Amino acid sequence: MSSKDHGQGGASPLRQLCPHRSHKRKKRTISTEAATYTRQHLHRACKLVLEDTGECFFRMQKELNEMLKPRRKRLPKLPPEIWIKIFGYITQYRQYPFMLNGPLVCKYWYDLCRDPSLWTYVRVPYGGCYWNKRTDPFLMWMAKNRLAPCKEIDLTGWDITTLAVHELAKNCPRLEVVNLSYCTKVNKDIVEYLTRHCPNITTLDLSHTSNDLVSISSMTGIVERYNSQLLSLNLSGNLMHGFHWLINAICEQCPNLEVLSVYYCRVDVLALDVERLQSSLLQLRSLNLGYLLATSVNIEEKPSYLSPGFKSLEDLCIAVGPPCDFRKPLPVNDNFIERMVLASRQLKSLDVRGAERYSIQTLLKLPCPDLEKLVLGIRVIDDPRGLPHLVKQWRHSLTELVLSYSSFCMCDVTCAVNCLVSSENRVLHRIELENMDVEMPLIRAICDNCPNLKTVNLQKCFLLPKKLRRLFFNKTRIDNFRYLVSYFCKQMNINRGGCVHCHCH
Repeated sequence: MSSKDHGQGGASPLRQLCPHRSHKRKKRTISTEAATYTRQHLHRACKLVLEDTGECFFRMQKELNEMLKPRRKRLPKLPPEIWIKIFGYITQYRQYPFMLNGPLVCKYWYDLCRDPSLWTYVRVPYGGCYWNKRTDPFLMWMAKNRLAPCKEIDLTGWDITTLAVHELAKNCPRLEVVNLSYCTKVNKDIVEYLTRHCPNITTLDLSHTSNDLVSISSMTGIVERYNSQLLSLNLSGNLMHGFHWLINAICEQCPNLEVLSVYYCRVDVLALDVERLQSSLLQLRSLNLGYLLATSVNIEEKPSYLSPGFKSLEDLCIAVGPPCDFRKPLPVNDNFIERMVLASRQLKSLDVRGAERYSIQTLLKLPCPDLEKLVLGIRVIDDPRGLPHLVKQWRHSLTELVLSYSSFCMCDVTCAVNCLVSSENRVLHRIELENMDVEMPLIRAICDNCPNLKTVNLQKCFLLPKKLRRLFFNKTRIDNFRYLVSYFCKQMNINRGGCVHCHCH
C-alpha cells in the first residue's frame, strides 16, 4: 500500500469526505480499505435514519439524501445529534471497525465517537478487521479509555485471562450483561472481581468456559451475591460437579430467574426435583436441558396433576443425546413431558429431538394454543395417524418444523407436511427434513405454498435429485431452491404437489 493511502502524501478517502477535517492534522489516518468499509456502513445507516419520523430528521432529509449519492465528494455538515444517531445505527449491527476507524477521520468525529450512548453495548464479532485484537492488552486499554459507560459486553471467544477481566470489572461498574462464553483461560477469581465491582449484573453467560470457573463454590457465590436480581444464567457446555446443589441454590436464591440453560452439560448426579423448580422459579421463560448427561440419574416419577407447572414458560428444550463416557441422558417420557409443560399455556418452542419414550397423544394434550417451533424426536409409542393431527393443531402458528432423523413412517410425514402446506401458508419460515425419504411432489407443495420460506434443510434426502440435497438458508439460496424445484418438476412432469404415499392433496 502506498504512502498516499495512509495520508502521508494526501488525506485518506474518508477524511476527504468529512467537512470538519483539519488539513493540518495528518498524523493518524486510516487505510483506503478501512475507509471504504466504513463508508459502506455510513451509507446504510443514513438509509435507516431517513426512515425515522422525527421532525429533526425530516428537516435534514435533503442533506442525508446527498450523502447517498455514489460520487459525493464531501459529506454535509450535520448537527451532532444527527451524527450520533447515524453512528448509533452503525454500532447496532457492526460496532467494529467503525468505532476505532471513525475517530481517525477528524477531530469532530473523534469527539462524537466518545459519546457515552455509543458505548453502552460492546461486541467484537467473529472475523473482521479487529478480530486479532481480542487479547488482554486491547481489552485493558478499552476498559480504561472507552468502556466506563458500558452496560452490556460480549467477549465471546476472546483470548483473555483473569487479569483483563479484573481490569474490566474495576473500570465498568455499570455492567449489567456479561458474556464470557468460550473464554477458556479465565478462572474462578473473576467471580470475586465481578461481585465486588459490578453490583448490577442481571445476565451472565459462562458457557463453554473452564471447569474451575463453573465449580460449585464459585457458582454458589454468584447466586448468593446477585440472588433475586439475576435474570439469566447460561452454563452450557461445561463439566460440573455438585449440579444438584447448584439447582437447589438457584431455587432458594433466584426467584426472578427468567432464563436457565445447562445445554450439553456433563454432571455427576442429576437429581432434578421438577415440582420444586416450578414452585420456586415462577418467572422462568426459557429452560434448556438439552443433551444433559449425568453419571447418575434420579428423577422420581409423580402424577402430573401434582405438578404446579411452569406457567410463564415460552421455550423448552429437552433434547436427548446418546449415552457418552458412561453418562446417561435425561429420561424424557410421557410423564416427564406432562409434568413440565401441562400448565404452560404460553409455550412457543418445544424441542424433544432424540427422545424415544413419548407419544404423540401426550403432545396433543398440550395447552399451548400458539406453538411456533416444534422439533420432534424418534417416535416409538404412537397411533398411526398422530403426526398429521399434531401438525394440523398448530398450522396457524407454526413457523419452524424439524423432523430430521425421525423414525416416523413416510406416509405420516408426507401427510403431516401436506396438512401444513395444503393451502398458502405465509407463517412457515423453516422446515427441516434431513435424512428423510421425501419425494418431489412433497417438495413441490412446500415450494408453491410457502412464500416466506427462509430455511429448507434437505440434506441426505437420497430420493431427491443431487442438487436439491443440501441446506438452503438465505434469500439467494432459497431463490435457487425454487428454481431447481421448478426445473426438476418439469423434467419429471410433476404439475402439482401432493401426498405420494396415501394419494391425498
